[in-house]
Amino acid sequence: MKIWFDALTSKEALLMLSLARKFRSKGFETIITCRKYEYVESLLTLFREKHFCIGKYGGGTLEGKLVADIKRMKELVEFIRKEKPALLISYPSPSAARIAFGLKIPIILMTDTPHAEEVSRLTIPLANYAIYSKCIRKELIRKYILGDYTKEITYDGIDELEWIGDNYINTFGEEETINELGLVGKEKIIIYRPEEEKATYYKYRPLYKEILTLLSRLNIPIIFLPRYESQKRYASKIRNIIVPERAINIRCLFQKTLAVISGGASLAREAALYGIPSLTYFPEELDVNRCVVEWGFPLYHARDIYAIMEFINKVVKGEIEAKRNFNKLRSLEKPSDAIFKIIEEYL
Repeated sequence: MKIWFDALTSKEALLMLSLARKFRSKGFETIITCRKYEYVESLLTLFREKHFCIGKYGGGTLEGKLVADIKRMKELVEFIRKEKPALLISYPSPSAARIAFGLKIPIILMTDTPHAEEVSRLTIPLANYAIYSKCIRKELIRKYILGDYTKEITYDGIDELEWIGDNYINTFGEEETINELGLVGKEKIIIYRPEEEKATYYKYRPLYKEILTLLSRLNIPIIFLPRYESQKRYASKIRNIIVPERAINIRCLFQKTLAVISGGASLAREAALYGIPSLTYFPEELDVNRCVVEWGFPLYHARDIYAIMEFINKVVKGEIEAKRNFNKLRSLEKPSDAIFKIIEEYL
């Protein structure tokens, strides 16, 4: 049985990589498709995962996104028609969902971003199964579901747990990464991932330039993980800011990491699950973030530059420390726990 995974973002690439490895260990055949966008393709290459890069990111305009997706669908349909997968597993990917629906390939769709209204409306109604965390209020997902066609499956955990227990992913390329970034002998670093300012759902004022200015004043190496070429160009000119040229396995740096700051949420949640003090300044309150805090992990939220500055100062002074909770981690579920229950229906 051949399973098709599609990845549009770095997080999705990591998630699909981890899922594909688990499926292959159980005897399934897998294919991963992706698009040219930030570190997506190079991340899969880094982990030596075979993949097929089809299409590219459409930029910050609605028209650009639409045209890019239409072109991607045209290429995808030819590729998938030849591959003949039995099932699609993806995050909300309009192009993949439309191709799978058109070719009558069942769709298992995972999501933790009901606030991303446009892609949710284009994908969730086409899914055979919608998988999401029990943390997320059901009404946020159900507004996209056509009850007669899509089954809801929830699990007691969050997406990032899928790869946290994968030792291959956690330790891959540690020595090479430290050497490449010039971190030999450096005891502490801060990792910073800016906001997704060009996403359709992002309606807020970007703060990454101000945050980079604050961080550059510290006597600590700052690893900056840009989402767009414009962010990369800006950060590359600033002292004390290290911008990787290609994808790196950031997890192998967590032992050196004093704090993680993210304009999104996924990297901050992941680092918090490892016990690292992590801040998200995504303007909205997200249900999955609330769960991570309630579970006792060091995830913090800020809405403005002053609160971000306060977090940075407290971390540097040691007033916010690492906090691990291995027992809680072991008690939580992963998306694959739900997915494999569904797969049994197709065997």
